[in-house]
This record gives sequence, C-alpha cells and structure tokens, in this order.
Amino acid sequence: MELREQIQSVMERAVEECLVAGVNFLVEQDGEEVLGGQNPLNGAMAATVEDYKNLYGAAFKEVDFDKPVYKLDNKTLSEFGVTDMNHIRKIYTQYNSADSENKTLVYYYLVMDKDKAAEYFIQYYNFNASKEAID
Repeated sequence: MELREQIQSVMERAVEECLVAGVNFLVEQDGEEVLGGQNPLNGAMAATVEDYKNLYGAAFKEVDFDKPVYKLDNKTLSEFGVTDMNHIRKIYTQYNSADSENKTLVYYYLVMDKDKAAEYFIQYYNFNASKEAID
C-alpha cells in the first residue's frame, strides 16, 4: 500500500471513530522545551517520547492539557473536553520510504464529543481567517 493510501486509511478510520487530529506537540521538562514537533511523529521522534516517559515516569506529561494553544486563541485542550490521555488515541502506521526501508508514523488524535470537536475546528481553522478572505 502506498503512503498516500495508508494516510487516507488512517484518516478514514479516525473519522469513523470520531477522532480529531492533534496538530503540534511540545515536550517540556522543568519548564524547558526539550522536544517539539508536528503530528504525525516519525518513529525516531516517537521513540524519543517513549524514552522520556521511561526516564521521568509520572513527572513526564506526554500531553499538557492545560497549556494555552496559540492557534486555539490561547484556549487549552481541557476547554474542549480533552482532559487526560483517555482523550488521546495514538494510531501507528507503517510506510515504505524512498530508500525502501519500512518506517513508522504515529498520529495523535483527540477524542471529543461532537459539539466540542466542531468548536475546536471552528476555532483552529478560523484563527488566521479574515472576513475579507472569506468573502
């Protein structure tokens, strides 16, 4: 299966399961940014996140639900009902790269009720919109 088909399959499954894709991630330790990236994570980045989880245990936040998100007009995930890892689904998919090596992508999806998901999308996609651009 080609990468495009695999991504399409992952997205279709997410829609069927009412999951919303998280967009960016940031790992902080003791107030310092130690790791950042964009959804999906490649296998190496996902392994690094797991290393941090193993190293810091309960002190490590894989997702900070109370950090203001710029593209959400500084709202937090908690304000959209995403309050713990039970509201996160990680989807792993394999793909073949140009060098024929089998590689992994990890997608983080936010699990929300329908109304909160609609509010999230409106906020996220309207963030940089202007009335002139819409008209």
